[in-house]
Amino acid sequence: MRKELPMFVWFPQDRTNQNWSLTINGVDVRNRVMSGKFSWGLIEEDLSCEVNLENSDGELLNTFAENHIIIFKFDLSGGNTKQWEGEVESIKDNYESNYSLKIIGSHYTTRAADINVNKEYSNSAISVIRKDLISTYLSGFTSNNVVDNNDIISIKFVDKPLLDCFINLNIQGDDDCFVGHDKDFNSFIKGSKTNDNQALVIYDNIFNIKGLGVDNTIKRNKVTVYGEAGGLPIVHVSTSTQTRTREKVITDSAATDESIAKDLADADLDKESNPVTEGSVDGMFIPDLTPGYMTYIVSPDQDITAPYRLTKWTFN
Repeated sequence: MRKELPMFVWFPQDRTNQNWSLTINGVDVRNRVMSGKFSWGLIEEDLSCEVNLENSDGELLNTFAENHIIIFKFDLSGGNTKQWEGEVESIKDNYESNYSLKIIGSHYTTRAADINVNKEYSNSAISVIRKDLISTYLSGFTSNNVVDNNDIISIKFVDKPLLDCFINLNIQGDDDCFVGHDKDFNSFIKGSKTNDNQALVIYDNIFNIKGLGVDNTIKRNKVTVYGEAGGLPIVHVSTSTQTRTREKVITDSAATDESIAKDLADADLDKESNPVTEGSVDGMFIPDLTPGYMTYIVSPDQDITAPYRLTKWTFN
C-alpha cells in the first residue's frame, strides 16, 4: 500500500521593504535607540520591554513619564504593524560611555496583575467567567475574541490577582489566552489555532534551534491543593502512577470546598504530569506571529517539519 506524506514548500518572504519604528508618548525615538527588546506572548509570560536611548545632548530630559504609551512597529511592508504596545514603568539615567536613558515598560497584560478579585461563580461556563472578569475589572479592555469554552465549573476567588484568575481558568479549561495590543482578550482551546502566514525555516528566517525536547525535570505526578472554608482547611491530593514521586503544592483561595480543590488538583496534575516538547529559536525578520498559534518549524537537516505552539518571543 502506498503511503502519502505531506509536502511543504515554503516561499521566502520579500524583505526589501522591511521597516520599524518606536514611539514613546508620541515622540519618535528611532534614531536614538541604542538597544531594545520587546517581549510578547501568552498571559502567563513576562511581557516587558527595555529600551536604551542615547541622550548625550539632554534633549530627552523630563520628556517621558510613568504610564506614557510605548509603541513598537515592524513588518516587511513599510513598518506599520504593531508588534508591542504598553506603558512606561520606570525611567533611569545611565552615565557610562555616554549619557542615556533606560526605559522599562510593561505590556497592557500586566495591568491584570495589579487587581485583586473577590468573586464567586457557580456552575458557569469558563468563557462566561472570563468575559465577566474582563468587563468587571478591566475598564477599556474587550473580550471580542474569547472563544466559547462551555466547560462548567464552580470557583471562588478571594483576594486573588486577576492575572492568576485567568491563568487558573486556562488550566481548568485547557485554554490559551493573550491580550492584543488593542487591549482585546483572545482565548481559545490550546492547540486549536494554526498560523498559516508564517513559518520558522532554518537558513531563511531562523539561524538555529535550541533545546528542543521534553524536560522531565519539571514533571510532577502528585499535586496537593490547600484551601479554606469557614476557617477550616480544605485539602485534596491528585496523583498519577509513576516510579518516582515528584510533588507540587498549591495554596489557593479559590479552593473553598472539596470539589473545587479536586478540580484544581486534577487540572494541574494533567498539565504537570505530561510535559510538552519545548525549545527556542533565534531568527530575524519574523513579523507575523501570534501567541498560542501552532506555527511550523522547518529544519530538513534535523528532520524537523512540525507545528509548535508559540508561547513567547522577543524582538531585539
